[in-house]
Amino acid sequence: MSDAIDERFPESKLISGRRREVARREPGMRKKILEALESGPKTVPEIAEATGLPPKDVLWWVMGCIRYNFVEPTGETTPDDYHKYRIAGRDE
Repeated sequence: MSDAIDERFPESKLISGRRREVARREPGMRKKILEALESGPKTVPEIAEATGLPPKDVLWWVMGCIRYNFVEPTGETTPDDYHKYRIAGRDE
C-alpha cells in the first residue's frame, strides 16, 4: 500500500525526507542556541553571530525552542526592536 501512495503522491516522499532532516538536526541546533544563551539573554542577530548561523535560520530554530519550552522571551526589546531571549526558567 505504501508503494502505491508513493507513486501517486511523490511529493509526500519529499516532505517526509525534510521532516526527517529537521528531526536529525534539531538536537544539535538546540545545543548551539542554548550554549549561546548561557552567558545571558540575546537577540536573534546576537545568537546568529555567536553560532555562526544565518539569522533567518536562528529565528526558525529559536521559535522551535520556544514552542518546546527550552527558550523564552525576556519581554525586553532593543532600540532596534529586536526581542531578547533566554533559557527557559532563568531569571536574569
